[in-house]
Amino acid sequence: MDAGYWAASAVKEAKKYCTPNVIDAKITVDGKRAVKPMSEWQLTPGAAYLHYCPNETIDGIAIDETPNFGDDVIVTADFSSTILSREIDVNRFGVIYAGAQKNIGPAGLTLVIVREDLLGKASVSCPSILDYTVLSENDSMFNTPPTFAWYLAGLVFKWLKQQGGLPRWIKSTSRKPNCSTA
Repeated sequence: MDAGYWAASAVKEAKKYCTPNVIDAKITVDGKRAVKPMSEWQLTPGAAYLHYCPNETIDGIAIDETPNFGDDVIVTADFSSTILSREIDVNRFGVIYAGAQKNIGPAGLTLVIVREDLLGKASVSCPSILDYTVLSENDSMFNTPPTFAWYLAGLVFKWLKQQGGLPRWIKSTSRKPNCSTA
């Protein structure tokens, strides 16, 4: 699904392995860029997966809807700029990934959540270091992990928990003053 720069980058990567059917979800509403409602996305029956980025930071486009395409559609999502900013029903996704550099910690660390039934299905051409099964079996330490980035992310998670957890944090950040410029 292409709604902006980051989704287009994912499409470019997918083209290295297959011929993706790209859903162009971009629209213009009152002269402003927007995204079609998910109910209007034309999914390809039997597609291997659907990839989307809920926050296209470069394009200024946010998708607030949570995917609900049924159990037959594996949804993969780039939550790099939205992780820890809202609650996520991880059961709606096959794979969630998020670069830590936006909300978790320093660059060089990526958080990945993979639905267990998808483990063991990597292509034989997939390098072991990118095979989620190998990473899972090795407690995410198939190679030397970025220990300082892990440490800093741990501090963020600990602090977030001390603040009352994600729901409390979201509630406190939603009470920001309404600021506007003339």
